[in-house]
Amino acid sequence: MKILIFAAVLITSLSVQALECNVIIVTDQEVVEGSFEAPIKSQGHNVPEQTVEGKINKVSAMADGKWLGISWSQNEELIAESINLIRDSISQPRVLIVYNPKNVDEQVSIDCAQK
Repeated sequence: MKILIFAAVLITSLSVQALECNVIIVTDQEVVEGSFEAPIKSQGHNVPEQTVEGKINKVSAMADGKWLGISWSQNEELIAESINLIRDSISQPRVLIVYNPKNVDEQVSIDCAQK
């Protein structure tokens, strides 16, 4: 029985090769959404970055099975940045939210879950 359970866990973990990530920018001027596929594993600290842009907002997002990061600018001025290292299993969806300290109603989020 233990071997069967181990085999099922191994097959499940091998079949998941990517994360589906969504970025949402919510500001007084615009709402922008974007999505991308992120790898489960990256080589060292070389986590791929994706860019989501609106008329005045630009977000560089990085994600893989360990890292979530956001760098957000408005009109080329940095608003917020955050990078998180996830040490637990990647089997659960993960979310990172940053907000504009000058206007807490303006936020950017990234959420990633296994495909």
